[in-house]
Amino acid sequence: MKSEWKLRIFIMIAIIEFLMILAIYSQITPQNPVSSKKKFPAVLVINIDGEIITSNFFGIYEERDQNRTNGTSSMNIIRMLEYFSEDDSIKAFILEIDSYGGQTAGKEEIARYIKRMDKPVITVITNKALSSGYFVAASTDKIYAKKSSQIGEITKTFVYVDRTRKGQKQVCTITSSTYKTISLADCNGFDPIIFEKLRAQVAGSHELLVSHIAEMRGLSESSIENISNVKIMNSEEALKSGLIDEVGTTNDAVAWLEDELNTHLKILYLRDMLPGKK
Repeated sequence: MKSEWKLRIFIMIAIIEFLMILAIYSQITPQNPVSSKKKFPAVLVINIDGEIITSNFFGIYEERDQNRTNGTSSMNIIRMLEYFSEDDSIKAFILEIDSYGGQTAGKEEIARYIKRMDKPVITVITNKALSSGYFVAASTDKIYAKKSSQIGEITKTFVYVDRTRKGQKQVCTITSSTYKTISLADCNGFDPIIFEKLRAQVAGSHELLVSHIAEMRGLSESSIENISNVKIMNSEEALKSGLIDEVGTTNDAVAWLEDELNTHLKILYLRDMLPGKK
């Protein structure tokens, strides 16, 4: 009796395994050659909002992510670009920028990484791209800006000191627009050596920004100097000045990418992939 029961159990297991194999092979059809989880070519949209900072305490899928704060971590952006660049289905990236600026190191970190990427990276300025926000945009392959967008302060840099040293109050503000004309008398409590060091710091940062933006946008340094004297432009003015390539939206950027890559692209938004999003 025991051997008979063992035989029955063996036959039942064999039948179940056979049915499972049939179920698996039934999924492999001409319409579905591999699996039902086939990925289609896509473009990933990443937001850069608010102040660009260098903090690296938060990862790609942290609850306090770059889409839900008043700032964007440069390290988070780099992690996201690096992570999704490994996905063969992601053919390109779009950065939707609405940033009034940020830390020097933050913008340079993002720009350097973008320049090393093999996949296209396009910017769409959705509202503002000022100072560091524009610097990041300039490092990408093409810049779109909505009609209502504001672009400017592209070489803005400054030093602000407000402190007390040896009982002496020291206050000084030097900006990229004042470093050539400011005098020692405009800075309270500073000796000439420290004052000149501060002025040279601003001058150096400004000249470096002019040089980098001119190179990234294919413009002369003199034209960037002239543009930097204009506080803020609208998208049409920025287009005429060569600071952007097209007046348009994310959909326009996707259409251009589809023509360039000769394929239809599904639009994926990073914000929809993050925890708490449905």
